[in-house]
Amino acid sequence: MNNKPFFKILSLLLLIVVMAGCIPMSTASIDRNAAVVAEKVLKESEKPKKEKKESKKSNYKLADEQVLNLSIRSYSDLEPNNAYGEYYDILTLVLPGLTRQDTESSEFLPVLAKSWEVSDDRLTWTFTIRDDVPWVTYNTATQAVEQVTGLDGEPAYVTAQDIQTRIMQILDPFAYAYNSYLLYSIAGAEDYYTLANTADHVQIEVPSSTELVIHLTKPDASFLSLTELSMFSAVPSWLNVSDTTADTYFYGPYVATTLMTVEYLSVSIIRNPFWVDTKGLATPILDEININLQYDLDVLSAFRNGEIDAVSLNESEYQEALADAELAQYLVDAPGGYGIYALFNNTNLEPINDVEIRRAMASIIDKTDLLESVEGYSGEVLQGFIPDALREESFEGISYNPEVDVTLDTQPSAAFDFLYNSYNVNREVVERLSIVWQEKFGWTFYPFGDQYSYLSDDLQNIYTQFPGMYILSFSMEANGQENLWNYLQDNSSFVEILKGNWNNSEFNSLFDQAQMELNDEKRAKLYGRMEEILVNEDVMIIPLFWAQQHWLIRSDVGAEIRPVFQQLENWARIIP
Repeated sequence: MNNKPFFKILSLLLLIVVMAGCIPMSTASIDRNAAVVAEKVLKESEKPKKEKKESKKSNYKLADEQVLNLSIRSYSDLEPNNAYGEYYDILTLVLPGLTRQDTESSEFLPVLAKSWEVSDDRLTWTFTIRDDVPWVTYNTATQAVEQVTGLDGEPAYVTAQDIQTRIMQILDPFAYAYNSYLLYSIAGAEDYYTLANTADHVQIEVPSSTELVIHLTKPDASFLSLTELSMFSAVPSWLNVSDTTADTYFYGPYVATTLMTVEYLSVSIIRNPFWVDTKGLATPILDEININLQYDLDVLSAFRNGEIDAVSLNESEYQEALADAELAQYLVDAPGGYGIYALFNNTNLEPINDVEIRRAMASIIDKTDLLESVEGYSGEVLQGFIPDALREESFEGISYNPEVDVTLDTQPSAAFDFLYNSYNVNREVVERLSIVWQEKFGWTFYPFGDQYSYLSDDLQNIYTQFPGMYILSFSMEANGQENLWNYLQDNSSFVEILKGNWNNSEFNSLFDQAQMELNDEKRAKLYGRMEEILVNEDVMIIPLFWAQQHWLIRSDVGAEIRPVFQQLENWARIIP
């Protein structure tokens, strides 16, 4: 007997009951929601699954010379305290963290950590640190990589104390490290950085040179996505914090031949002959990587002249390269690291206290047309909260429907506040969405550009009298979709949760379950259900676009472009 139809109907009934309890709705609203959910449930088995990626690296036919010339441009610096963006790509080669994400399985694999255990409450992570990763330095006189000796005159190896020292340096309130906030999940870390408490309240223990115990403020089953960042790298703990010798010590698969500083026009890194292969970071292919750090470099001319082999382009450079037949053949597009979303504010007020009004507002947005009309931005239409590049299955969001029912009580006289953080792209999106909604519903929108640092406070304390919308960009700061979901618990992002205007018990329960679930696939399913609630059922957020990144890459360079943090150890010079 085939039971599939029965289970589909049962699932449908359960979903309808759950939805009816989320937000007060009329009978007609429940009927309309039931129809929407029914269609989605019946289509669930038809969702296209992404094909498993095949490793490009294994298919490379390698060239004899393995030297790569890159251009990287950023306002940050090349120290773990403050580096972000493309500088991470270099830092994690000379000073890797505890883990590294596998490009094929998305699993986090051991690097400095040999293994780890997590407590049942997901609050304590215990890492066993490798004892065979030597500290090295580049001797400019002999032009050779040499092992570093410790205070006892013996070769020095990375220890748990070295990793603890790095973390504490970044949290030092007088170091003003940009990346300190990424460590706030560690118990006591934020209080120490904000001078609310002392260093000894940061809950990191080092029982031995190979044991690192980290206690968290709240459960986090996805903590490994942070531990691959350079905040969880090592620094020689036997040296004084003011000793600049530490800047010349490395231990990763590459070693810098010059100081790692943006004060130089370029930095070169070469393979470390003392590197021990780890599961997460094996011996790389390239022998040498030369990085041009000039922020004002004319990268298009440099690429034409053969001075650089790969570079990430800004939007104006991309448009110029696209129009140039010589350069266009080398363009590579890939998903970027951030998305743009429209969020509702004050859903306790009419007319957006009705989920059907919110659904109608989402339905009449032609996202493709909106994307094409925004200058200085290229990306892909976003259907769900999470881009499809980060998931196994594609997500089906609210479909575009220009004929949406406008016979609902939409209060033509309604006035909306429409806030955005002050970027040109966000301003254009606000202007165009205001026109779309005003033409359809007759509402008046009052746009206001605000600095991001003030946006949350203003939404909570000033813009509370009228229904409203605001535009936010959510950026990935670590690999994996967990980083984006954590934004929804951030006081500076999803203010409707903070203000208590939206409270979905199922959503909250699923989030709590996800924080406890160590299995990546099971956690992804929990997030998938949360996404259905957030985007399609309660319609609290309207995903708009996900940014694209554009690279110029020579045809004899084998490279796989990732949304964040390129893994240059997998790049190679190849025979096309």
